[in-house]
Amino acid sequence: MPNNQPNPKPKPSATASGVKFMLLTVLLGGLVVLAFIFLTRRSGPETTASPLPPSTARATKATTTTIAEENLVSARLREILRVRDRAYRQRDVSLLSTIYTTDCPCLRGDVGAIEKLLEDDAVWVGASTSVHIRKFDKENDRLWIVVATFVGSPFRIETETGDLIRSVERQSELFRFVLTRTSANDDILLGFAGPVGGAGG
Repeated sequence: MPNNQPNPKPKPSATASGVKFMLLTVLLGGLVVLAFIFLTRRSGPETTASPLPPSTARATKATTTTIAEENLVSARLREILRVRDRAYRQRDVSLLSTIYTTDCPCLRGDVGAIEKLLEDDAVWVGASTSVHIRKFDKENDRLWIVVATFVGSPFRIETETGDLIRSVERQSELFRFVLTRTSANDDILLGFAGPVGGAGG
């Protein structure tokens, strides 16, 4: 930016607004997650009677389907993060509708942040995220809660012409992710994501 502009507010606002949207996402998510889980539990399909004794049915489920489901849901979570990374790199909000539920606070936050990047002619360069699964809980046949270390790589926020706005350091924090789907034939979507307490790493 030219040195004769003492207050270059438009460009830094891309970073500041993005951070504000992310914080807003976490705050809103914290308020709705308990209601989300409660409503999904209550509205889930009724469990049909098993021909096996209850203890046998639980043991079979724990040793077979749970492992397969954990792998499936964990893989989907990683895919969701890859799509989110691509949405930010390409500044394409349409990709977000394929990974979030319509009422997910993350959807509103990411849409707002990407729109702000477009408004400020700013781009994220080298940004990527990953997760290391720590805990997996199945609430019912269409609701899962995953606790994982969420890792964001260091990246640069630049103007469209390549001028540096800000460098962002590597981030690592323990997050809770709530994933759901409306039916067996639908994709698994992210309904909530937020930090667990004040843990970080």
